[in-house]
Amino acid sequence: MLGAWKRLRQLRRDRKTAKLQREAAAAVVEPGLGKLGETLAGRHLEKGGLRILARNVQTPCGEIDIVAMDGKGPSAAVVFVEVKTRRKGGRRGTPEEAVTRDKADRLARAATAFLARSRNLQSKPCRFDVVAIEVPRGATAAEVTAKPALATVRWHRAAFDVSPRALRGC
Repeated sequence: MLGAWKRLRQLRRDRKTAKLQREAAAAVVEPGLGKLGETLAGRHLEKGGLRILARNVQTPCGEIDIVAMDGKGPSAAVVFVEVKTRRKGGRRGTPEEAVTRDKADRLARAATAFLARSRNLQSKPCRFDVVAIEVPRGATAAEVTAKPALATVRWHRAAFDVSPRALRGC
């Protein structure tokens, strides 16, 4: 009987290890691909009329890829942007599919923390956008940087609404 329990515990450990290895393999991101995506997204947003305030903002609740302003004066909105970059035809799906409800909630909490320390922006309306970028398979970061038209950039304005549960603490 004792041997059966040991085997069961070992089986559970093995399954947990295998699951962690699968998750780690899925999380492997090409070095530089995310940075490339954020650079392309910033250019695209600026061409679209946004003014970039900050990039890669770290808060106790998480990271915000880009913080920007849309418009001028009292009606200007603070825009929090999540950038997702993927290779075209990759196994990880489209960039948009990577922005789950949990990810949106984390971004909303990070935005709340950012606004708490940015008093001059607290009275402004806020919006959450997603910029999805697909880079051709086989193209290097240098090639895409030199020819940004190789990448497909999709800007989703007001991509999601903030749920009340998202505004609970970190």
